[in-house]
Amino acid sequence: MQCYGIHPIAPMGESPKLAGNWTSGEALNMSVTEPLIYTLGLEAIFDADAEVRESMDLTVFGPDDFNIMPLMTSATPPLMRNDLLAALQEAGVDNLELFQARVRNPVSNREYNNFSAFNIVGIADFDWARDLRRKINLREYRIKIPPFLIFYLFDDGPIVVHDTVRIAIKKAKIESVEFIPTDENY
Repeated sequence: MQCYGIHPIAPMGESPKLAGNWTSGEALNMSVTEPLIYTLGLEAIFDADAEVRESMDLTVFGPDDFNIMPLMTSATPPLMRNDLLAALQEAGVDNLELFQARVRNPVSNREYNNFSAFNIVGIADFDWARDLRRKINLREYRIKIPPFLIFYLFDDGPIVVHDTVRIAIKKAKIESVEFIPTDENY
């Protein structure tokens, strides 16, 4: 499962500075002060001259016209919109550590409270994490799959979801979330 967003996409600027590995598949075992504050990186776009904005096809958009992706795994901690979270929970996902989050738009000063930072507790097989990075032919091997509906394939790797999760997300009509069948890449 991955997300690309819909044009124009609001880039992430600053994420909370927190310890811990949020994509290891392991429980965090730490206290977190909520809400976690994220800031969109829109200043550079609106500070750029008209020629640069035109080259990015952004001249007609105001600060509140930018779309915030429903899933941002590149942010640390990872972030998801609450409608996506509701779809995951509706499908039966129960291995997420969740934290209230707020996303700030520094140009318009608007705040979005419909996000949660998350940690997925579950990974396919810790012994495989190093081997998978060596581009081995996975068709020759069987991966030990954890008993979760959502998990990481390997540390800091792609998010894998059960088909019931994919169906729940499609039913919720959450745009820009993409699913790659496992036989295509992994």
